[in-house]
Amino acid sequence: MLVALLLFQMVSMSLTSVLFAAHPQVILAAFLVTAIPFSATLLLHAERVRLLSLLIWAGIIFLALCFGYLFNPLSIEPAARVLVVFLVFAFGWASAIMIRPSAIAQSMLVAGAAGLIATAIQLYREGLSGYFEEGERLTGGDESHPNLVGLTMVCVALCGSSASNLLVRYAFWVASFAISSMVQSRNAMMALLIILAVYLWRDVARRLNAAGVGVVVLLATIGLAFSLEPLLEAFSDLFQLDNPYRGTNSNLVGRAELWQATWNLFTDYPIFGFGLGQHQIGAGIDMYAHNMYLILLSEGGQVGFIAFVAATAIALRGLFTDGRDSGQDASRLVFALSLTVVTYYVYGIFEGRAVNAGNFLSYLFFFAWGYGICCFDRARNSAPFRVRDMQAQ
Repeated sequence: MLVALLLFQMVSMSLTSVLFAAHPQVILAAFLVTAIPFSATLLLHAERVRLLSLLIWAGIIFLALCFGYLFNPLSIEPAARVLVVFLVFAFGWASAIMIRPSAIAQSMLVAGAAGLIATAIQLYREGLSGYFEEGERLTGGDESHPNLVGLTMVCVALCGSSASNLLVRYAFWVASFAISSMVQSRNAMMALLIILAVYLWRDVARRLNAAGVGVVVLLATIGLAFSLEPLLEAFSDLFQLDNPYRGTNSNLVGRAELWQATWNLFTDYPIFGFGLGQHQIGAGIDMYAHNMYLILLSEGGQVGFIAFVAATAIALRGLFTDGRDSGQDASRLVFALSLTVVTYYVYGIFEGRAVNAGNFLSYLFFFAWGYGICCFDRARNSAPFRVRDMQAQ
């Protein structure tokens, strides 16, 4: 039952993030359809999922993030957001105990494929042929803005990383990068290039001995020496660095002002922040700050920022322990979830996801948080490492 609920939830989150990006209430409704029976199942198996430990961990982390909001609540929306994020965290925690790693990985793979197909169909309807015929940028509408398309493609690549077949994994990445370059989503391309580097290290570089690594480095150095200028030109074209409206001389389309205003808000409320989800009001800006780190600092202060980073470190530690001590299926899943966590931080340099579950990338991130922290908690308490007799789930 839980496997079916998780599959349906991941696919629905992937699809609604693509089709209803401008309608968060639809995304929330799709999430709640499975969140309610999922939550009921957790309550029925409270002892098995270590519900008390889950509530303690979540209480510490999310309370630290919400101190500023508790002192300065301006609307109910941040509280609703935290509740959704907590549920995603709880589902990741429970999945680490009650669902086989292969089933979770399969759910991610299907969800990634659904997002890829939905995006491709949507872009085709909105002028994909124009890109191939005239080289035009696909600007899209509310549901197909380049940044939203790029965000989806990063999710597709991350879901593809859970595949057992090497060709499937790289096929997901190639499709993701191709679409991201078509819409010129630079943040997505940067994240995808880092994902590719991790792929290559995991699949090739780490299998080489010292001599093999030396040969690769030597060949790469020679190649760069003879092709540095063309590579720099290609890089500039790919990321539109010379574009007067989007390049390095455009002040990153006004983001410097957003960052400065958000930083000033943090310095005014350095300990607990101005309140979760409220940095735009506090900083007096019309657009969110496009930087996860500044948003965390301004909304949660030093306490919230430290809690967020500490929770991430604990989750990664738990994922590392799970991947090291479990079988091949768990290792593949742990790789995908760990890569999701790292990518979220990379993506946050120019985006403001932070504490948010209204998009599939944030969903995967907080799911990985719950999964990893559960693994850490079990290892710390020397509990049985995984419930293997839940094959019927």
